[in-house]
Amino acid sequence: MVVKVEGNPDAPPNWGTLCPKGNAEIMGLYNPYRVKTPMIRTNPERGLDVDPMWKEVTWDEALDYTAKRFKEIRERDRRGLVICEGWGQRDTILRQPFGHAFGTPNETGSHGALCTVHYPSGLVHAGYPVAIVDLQYCQYHITMGRSLGPNFGIVPGMRKFSRAIERGMKLVVVDPRSSYEASKGEWVPIRPGTDLAFLLAMAHVMLHELKVIDEWFLKNRTNAPYLIDSKGEYCRDPETRKPMMWDSVENRGKPYHAEFKDIALNGSYTVNGESCKTAFDLVKDEYRKYTPEWAEGSLRFRQRPCEGLRGSL
Repeated sequence: MVVKVEGNPDAPPNWGTLCPKGNAEIMGLYNPYRVKTPMIRTNPERGLDVDPMWKEVTWDEALDYTAKRFKEIRERDRRGLVICEGWGQRDTILRQPFGHAFGTPNETGSHGALCTVHYPSGLVHAGYPVAIVDLQYCQYHITMGRSLGPNFGIVPGMRKFSRAIERGMKLVVVDPRSSYEASKGEWVPIRPGTDLAFLLAMAHVMLHELKVIDEWFLKNRTNAPYLIDSKGEYCRDPETRKPMMWDSVENRGKPYHAEFKDIALNGSYTVNGESCKTAFDLVKDEYRKYTPEWAEGSLRFRQRPCEGLRGSL
């Protein structure tokens, strides 16, 4: 009988200290409802209220079923296999060796505070809510709608968090409740569901009041300089059909993949007889109305968190 689970003191990133999931493994081991054999879904119909009709099978049946599906995918298009794997960020046979042998470039491991269980939804929705916070070098951190580790007791997150606070990282926690993390920094108490107004007001302050942005990054790593016409569509090069940007030195529009002497991030221009503006200017114009005063007046906060928004940023 298993009576205790211990971590490996020589294994990163926990160095032997177990998180709640590790300590709960004994309960999982003796759970009478745990899955004890491989199972195959027999109902092809999908839906929230649809019974998947799981069927217990032998390991030989499960391996034959998996091999058949792999073969079908590989013959159709090897890129059809997406490997979502993590659990401690270990390099296992599923990560690179198997992916390379199969021929798919689509593999991703766990890069967050928890395991890779969130990654399939992240891939589908193009959002990664479990991205790692660079607490080792961060000087000012605003956390909103998530925990840096203390709220769910993840050991690596707790250690990085504690070390960052000790060296003087400023922490702002936007949360309806005063969590453990909020007690270590500045707590901004807002009502549940009002976080969007807070974020809109924050974006307004950054774009229209502070005006401190990474222009090089926006010009070279985003579509912020892309020219947008009056219909809200990309201004496209007549020959290549590629979206265009404006070269402020040569004073003309070019497809985004051309050589540029200086990319215009702001401004209105005429391209191929069409009046265009940069995407960045359109975004700025949209955020102009979302002032901190708008946020405080349109939503009911417990206190008035937007009063210190300009000073905090």
